Amino acid sequence: MTVFLGDFEDFTHLDLHLLAAADAHGQAQIRLDRARISARTQNTLPEYHPDGIAAARSGS
Repeated sequence: MTVFLGDFEDFTHLDLHLLAAADAHGQAQIRLDRARISARTQNTLPEYHPDGIAAARSGS
């Protein structure tokens, strides 16, 4: 289905599954960064959730 949006792209060529995976990767990176920052402020080691690590690795 082609949609005419004037001068704007219609984005029909984008794969929404890839966009969702990229979003999950981005969120995992944010969670890992927050854990690292929190640990640094408390002078402890960061606690990473295994799912967060797997999501960050899959998007790399």
